[in-house]
Amino acid sequence: AYVAFWEERVIYAASGGGYSPDKRWAPMIAEMEAVKNAVLCAEMNRFRSAVIATDSQSVIEALESEKPIKGKTYLTDFLDWMHGRPLKNVEQFRFVKGHAGTLGNVMADYFAGVARRSVQPKKTTAQEQNG
Repeated sequence: AYVAFWEERVIYAASGGGYSPDKRWAPMIAEMEAVKNAVLCAEMNRFRSAVIATDSQSVIEALESEKPIKGKTYLTDFLDWMHGRPLKNVEQFRFVKGHAGTLGNVMADYFAGVARRSVQPKKTTAQEQNG
């Protein structure tokens, strides 16, 4: 999920994650999709000097890394996409500590929760009884 601000006003918020058959990678893929969508939002709205904040240290490290990444197609595809863009509307990527009360992060976490709950299958009565 991501939230776009302009002069401290929320102008856009969206949620949605990436698909991964391996649940271990789903959170990272969702974080990459949020950053990717924030970049697209900055481009489409022609923001000047956008700062994209994420609570994913892994995404920040991947963006700053000079080393090639092998064996993680989703990450390679993301980095190829990011490095293939001019990013003229993005001034910087910034890490913000998650669950620390930062307004944009709190809102993004809320929208991510909404998205997660909307795609989780509902438990049947038998599943509820068995826990």
